[in-house]
Amino acid sequence: MDATRRLANEPPRKKRKPRGRGLRKSTGCITCKRRHLKCDEATPDCGPCSKSRQACHYATSTQMQGSLQTGQESADAHSPSASQWNSRYPDPDREQAASGLLRLTAEAAAASSSAPVEATSPPTETPYSQLSIQEQFEADTQLALTPPDAAFSRWFNLLASDLTSEKAGGTRLWTSLTGAPETSAPETSAIDTVDSLHLPVSSHQTSTDNLIVQDVALLVPPVPNTSAPFPPTAPYTKPLDQETWQGSQPAKLSDKEHDLFENFVIKLSAWIDLYDPKRCFAILVPHLAMHDAGLMNAILALSARQLSININATEEQQDRNIGLQYYYETLHYVQQAMHYDSYTVSPELLATALIISTYEMLDDFRSGWERHLKGVFWIQRSQVIHGDSGGLKQAIWWAWLRQDIWAAFRERRKTLSFWTPAKPYADMTSYEVATRILWIFARVVDYCSEESIQAGEGNLQLRIDKAGRIFEMLDEWQNNLSVEFAPLAGRKGKPSDVFEPIWIHPPAFGNSMQVYCAGRILILLHKPSLKGMREYMANQKLLAKAVDTVCGIAMTLTDDASSLVSSQCLYIAGLCIQDVRQREAVISLIDACHRRTATMAPPPDWKLSNKSNRVLAAADKGKYGVIAAIAYNIEHIIGFIKAAEVAKSPIIIQFFPWAVTYSSGLLIRTAADAISRSPLRDHIVLHMDHAQDYNLIKECADQLPFDSIMVDMSHYEKEENLRKTRELVAYCQEKCIATEAEPGRIEGGEDGVMDTEGLEGSKTTPEEVDEFVATGVDALAPAFGNMHGEYWSIGPQLDFLRLGQIRDNINGRVRIALHGTNGFEEDLLRKCIAEGCSKINVNRMVLDDYYDHLKANAPTMSQTQLMTEGTQKVVDLTVKWMEHRIFAPATSKGNLGVNQGGKQIN
Repeated sequence: MDATRRLANEPPRKKRKPRGRGLRKSTGCITCKRRHLKCDEATPDCGPCSKSRQACHYATSTQMQGSLQTGQESADAHSPSASQWNSRYPDPDREQAASGLLRLTAEAAAASSSAPVEATSPPTETPYSQLSIQEQFEADTQLALTPPDAAFSRWFNLLASDLTSEKAGGTRLWTSLTGAPETSAPETSAIDTVDSLHLPVSSHQTSTDNLIVQDVALLVPPVPNTSAPFPPTAPYTKPLDQETWQGSQPAKLSDKEHDLFENFVIKLSAWIDLYDPKRCFAILVPHLAMHDAGLMNAILALSARQLSININATEEQQDRNIGLQYYYETLHYVQQAMHYDSYTVSPELLATALIISTYEMLDDFRSGWERHLKGVFWIQRSQVIHGDSGGLKQAIWWAWLRQDIWAAFRERRKTLSFWTPAKPYADMTSYEVATRILWIFARVVDYCSEESIQAGEGNLQLRIDKAGRIFEMLDEWQNNLSVEFAPLAGRKGKPSDVFEPIWIHPPAFGNSMQVYCAGRILILLHKPSLKGMREYMANQKLLAKAVDTVCGIAMTLTDDASSLVSSQCLYIAGLCIQDVRQREAVISLIDACHRRTATMAPPPDWKLSNKSNRVLAAADKGKYGVIAAIAYNIEHIIGFIKAAEVAKSPIIIQFFPWAVTYSSGLLIRTAADAISRSPLRDHIVLHMDHAQDYNLIKECADQLPFDSIMVDMSHYEKEENLRKTRELVAYCQEKCIATEAEPGRIEGGEDGVMDTEGLEGSKTTPEEVDEFVATGVDALAPAFGNMHGEYWSIGPQLDFLRLGQIRDNINGRVRIALHGTNGFEEDLLRKCIAEGCSKINVNRMVLDDYYDHLKANAPTMSQTQLMTEGTQKVVDLTVKWMEHRIFAPATSKGNLGVNQGGKQIN
């Protein structure tokens, strides 16, 4: 009673408003929300905006109400029916993509610029990006659970997050692209950029998504894209016509952009079209790109990125910033095209998303690639696209699955796809059968994932049963193969081949057989074994058979597209190989795949531009010789370069393989750097002499900046010499490296090169000249009585008649290198040059004074003085020889005519 009386006498309490409502006048201004600041909600401008001089904007009441949907309305927004989506997002596939418009019409642009800007408060439901894949969908359903605009927005935010992952790095990149200093971008320009990023926010897009987009807006200024069809600050409007984001006129490309576009159409599209008989990315997608700037920029970004890792590309093409700039422009275009619902379900978007994912694959940025694979997955899932969708959609799905399979295998995770094919083998074409093995291999990767392995630790029998079901799928696939998958009659293997070649055509079908065998290998390696040694031995036989098939097919695949899949299968095959010869063969096959995919064919005129070829061709024409001096240390490198600068004479700086192995390539890289700084850099050649190790030659061609390499297989008998020379010459030519070979065998040895003592010398015959010229070499080092090292007491006994016959048989096709010149007098050198020798290998002839200096002064002279004066001894003696008329006539008068920039002026 007292309590009742006390309550009756107290003033009535103010009714508490529900959470989230009535605590503030509003949710604050849009600018503060975007900048993650607390807003005091003052009008007309709030405090934080006034202090920072920012434009202060408040959301309208209609917008506020739209952001406060709760309960059943929010739940319904998450689960629209399939019929609702089909009516709202009709399939926009068009047979004639070229009929669209490339640029906005004047009316559309005016409508876009005049429409009011509507800011939408972010919804309050749980962010989609925080949910696991299992929580995002039920694996049994094939109805899309996410509307296309929301899936599209998530993918766009992945692009944005790539740029916000390292803001400082992104800023530096942007300033490097624009040429502006980092301090030249004022804060207001960043805010202006945010104002231009008015993205259509659906009820399915989360606040987290919006913040990512706003972050990238703060980071990336508007890109001055001349091909973009939208005004840079066009605000969001209601969707206009379905094709207003396209254009009526084909895109106009610069000469450099045309080269990038052509590289994609001719080369890179084949990588994606491997299993597509209609070749959509080679035929249809380029035509779509001609009328869609976003897709075109994505193509140019991918092509530029591929060229940036191509060692045969020009220095300008190897600039990675070119691809990144087109990546930025793609992002800028996409954020504008998001205004149109028709774009979110267009084939242009699908193609753009896959190409950007391929860009990330080449970039090898794992987290970025993973995110983009998920982004493409979301877009495809929202439109119910799968392996039987037909046309471009189907081609994109299978190309995406190939990427997802390899990414999942590398990360030891399960694949993202949950689609299950329903078409029976009897109703499938040969290419559909070829792609079916990819889906089965995805199940293999799922079986080998860490999640699956951990789940099976408590029940080995269950894991064995799962492996059995996958084996049944693999066997069913093999049993339904048509005759097109059978090997054709090909060349027989050589006695030295480790594996027997297997030729299956077309290459995609050969890849399918490799994938089939790789799947069996992975299952056998991961399947628990409970039956002891007998089962182990049986599995080893199955593994050996699968390895033989994978490697045999790889031996006959020569195109770029199939090499991508082949290299992955070869890697899997190598996991179970223990034989040393087989391991080396697999590594060699993987290297061959890498060369075909990471590089392009060398330019047809590369021999004319190769520095070694140019220097020796000029010497051959001028009837003089070029000193090719062996360098052992830094004093020699500096001395030879200074000598060339003093005498204004060309020189070839040579290294024996010892220098490579001793310094791990450091001496060679140091010489290359010093040459690049010299005004005579166009006349100083970097050469590896007497390279006799097969694998070392390939490593040097891949990793070191040699202009030329002597492929010296003369310690083998003639046939083996020819075979290995031919293989290594081809390898070096792919790197645009000139080569030299030794027909016959020159006797003797030198410090730093293998001594051929014990091997019978063999003079070069005129007939051998044709055989070695046919290997593609650029210079020959004939044996005509010359020898390495020191001559006997009787001195050099040269067969000039033989040398003359060799010269006549060569007939200008290659250059002649003279080896073994220790102790040669000037008259003897002159005669050799007159008989056609243009490359004159020397050793002690230019280093004797240096060695005498060391012997006389090493005990008493300081190290710095010893090195300084020793370098000058190298310079003086080399210049002395260069000033002889036999080495670049009239060199004392500066016959090369070079200025300080290293360019010829006469």
